[in-house]
Amino acid sequence: FSSDPRYTDVKSVKQAVDDAVHTGSTVIIFMNQVLPEYYDGNVTVADLQEVVNYVKAYSDQKLVSVMTISEWYRWQITHFPVPGALPEPEPPEEPPEPPEPPEPPASPGTLLFTFDRGWQSHYTNALPILNSAGFTATAYVCRDYILSTNKGWMNLTQLRALQQAGWDIGNMTVNYDTSGATTVQKNLQKLLKSYQDNQKWLKSYANSPGA
Repeated sequence: FSSDPRYTDVKSVKQAVDDAVHTGSTVIIFMNQVLPEYYDGNVTVADLQEVVNYVKAYSDQKLVSVMTISEWYRWQITHFPVPGALPEPEPPEEPPEPPEPPEPPASPGTLLFTFDRGWQSHYTNALPILNSAGFTATAYVCRDYILSTNKGWMNLTQLRALQQAGWDIGNMTVNYDTSGATTVQKNLQKLLKSYQDNQKWLKSYANSPGA
């Protein structure tokens, strides 16, 4: 989602939300920076507010549910189980009754707000807007950014504030860096190690279900 009409702008996001409501599907809105003015692929505060207001109108009518990634995942594996996603139950001594059909979702569509990399604007600008609507989100962060002294990124205190507000904290590798990899295979290996290292840090820091 960007405030640049060449990309997925407000009009396109609203159309995706409409589609989710009408078809019972899921739409994931991912964003980088959320800033007062547009300059390079970011979302403006005004545009995020407009989208949140649009989603809130549907949510108030119970036509869409806003979830974090862990809430969405738990709902999916509970109602549409995938072999291996959950522990297999012990076989019963007697043949079981035919299973009940999955319960319908709380509302026809589902929506996830996600924010990438760990920009400070997620804390200063996005969090208040989502809080005012009663929504939560998922922040995918990089360890090296959060632990840096660059004030463009969130710090640990701000990241904890997101989690305390009900947000999931997800894994976006240690530093989002793939430089120096000379082949596709080496690139994948570097990304995997970066992901695993970031996962260890996230688990030790917060044990976030979204990690």
